[in-house]
Amino acid sequence: MKFPKIVATLFTLAVIVASCSKEESFSANGSGGSGSGSGSGSGSGTGSIQGNWKLISSSGSTTASTSLNLFGTDTKIETELRFSSSNPVGMYTISSTNFTGKGIGYDYTGKLIIRTFENNVLQTEDSSDITTTIPPSNPDSKYKLVGADSIYFEGTPGTPSAPGTSGAVQPGGCKYKLEGKRLTMYMKTFSSQINNSGGTVSKDTQRVNATIVLEKI
Repeated sequence: MKFPKIVATLFTLAVIVASCSKEESFSANGSGGSGSGSGSGSGSGTGSIQGNWKLISSSGSTTASTSLNLFGTDTKIETELRFSSSNPVGMYTISSTNFTGKGIGYDYTGKLIIRTFENNVLQTEDSSDITTTIPPSNPDSKYKLVGADSIYFEGTPGTPSAPGTSGAVQPGGCKYKLEGKRLTMYMKTFSSQINNSGGTVSKDTQRVNATIVLEKI
């Protein structure tokens, strides 16, 4: 299960193995269907995203599943994590080219739900509450603005990681909104891949939906 280090690293920040923002169709050079990136620091809303920002909150959900055929039965195991943060610490400095974090950390609470399906029929569902602390870290990522409301991260730890683990650094993107001193980022990612282990073929998917809020200092 891979998530909230997206935040502790911007992010993880939790802003959840996936190539981020396939739904947004970002390309490797930072361009996409919504326009080309300027890197000037302006965006959705008025003003600039450049400056110093403190972490206010992160919340969202991530769902991972593995589907395979076992002895003629289509079987799927699905794990969903819903989470929200509290007690955020640290700040980001946003220049014209970089997001640089200092001492970014937070506590988070969540609910972990595990479901099993056979032939698309729910068989079992179990849930448990989760509470953990993401220790302070110093994430750093280059970025480009894409059109009027999107950010492309050239090396964002936006790929979700399980609490206390590190995920691979991959390019990714998000939508953003600037309202006064509030900068809100909306991250949606989806990945799907086929694996073959000893002749057993499985389809693994992961979907992440996260919202990260920063406030200008």
